[in-house]
Amino acid sequence: MLALSQRNLKLFLRDHARALLSLLSALIAFGLYVIFLKQTVRSGWGGNGLSTSTINTLLDNWLIGGTLSITGLTTSLAMVGQMVNDRENGLDIDFRMAIHSRWRIAGGYVLSSVAIGFVMQLIVFAIMLAYFLPVDRISVPLNHPMTVLGILMLMAFNALASSALSYAIVAGIHSQSANTALNTIVGTASGFLAGVYLPVSAMPKFAQHLIEAWPGAYTSSLFRRLLMDNAMDSAFAPLPHSAAVAARFRADMGIGYTLPRTSQPTSAAGEIILLVATTALISLIIWAIRVLAVSMRKLGISKERSLAAI
Repeated sequence: MLALSQRNLKLFLRDHARALLSLLSALIAFGLYVIFLKQTVRSGWGGNGLSTSTINTLLDNWLIGGTLSITGLTTSLAMVGQMVNDRENGLDIDFRMAIHSRWRIAGGYVLSSVAIGFVMQLIVFAIMLAYFLPVDRISVPLNHPMTVLGILMLMAFNALASSALSYAIVAGIHSQSANTALNTIVGTASGFLAGVYLPVSAMPKFAQHLIEAWPGAYTSSLFRRLLMDNAMDSAFAPLPHSAAVAARFRADMGIGYTLPRTSQPTSAAGEIILLVATTALISLIIWAIRVLAVSMRKLGISKERSLAAI
């Protein structure tokens, strides 16, 4: 399993174009925010008595949290895509003969995917800090060891959940062209579903409910809590009705979600549970659809053989 994982990592890192394309959704989100989105969102909150530096700190950290969420998914998905390439070239048969365990083969792909997802999040985090710290002079809580540890642990957790979901998605793909199309669709959709391309409040109700069923919504919310909680406490404390303003900001920007039939927004602990639950549920649905499709195909083949025999 470790040997297969190391081999996958070497192939991925050797293909520079593939590695760069796996970051495309994150880079697009970053570029759209800097060029268009930031000014729009800032104008909506500039009249609340917040200074420019405070708004920059809040919004830039908001963007960082959401971008880390989609980076974990898109890079993990690109890494698991190596399985499709191996399947096209017949290498999956060689692996089964050499390793004699489908679980160990799957573990090799997932393990390499987790490693890539974690490392790419670190790289994207460093890139965004390298821009926002000197340009906007934002405050990032990296001087608190527990916050830094929390960010690293959440990156690892995001990479693990994203890899599990990516494996479930890619397991039924048998051609590289279909895998490329899938990466494009998931990469584009993940930016919206994680509340990165648009604030949650700017989306229609249907889209908001769809977001609540997507794991990336909860990883982005968890990242934003770690990066923004202290900044929000100090930013909104001097304002009249500070609690109400802070609650509206959190709801608008996707930091906690008020689910149907609930009256309170989700807590950090609740979002971890929801992250695991939605990942497992989506994976189970994909598996059930794949099993049903295989069963229907076998049934169709059986009927054709029966008709041919008649």
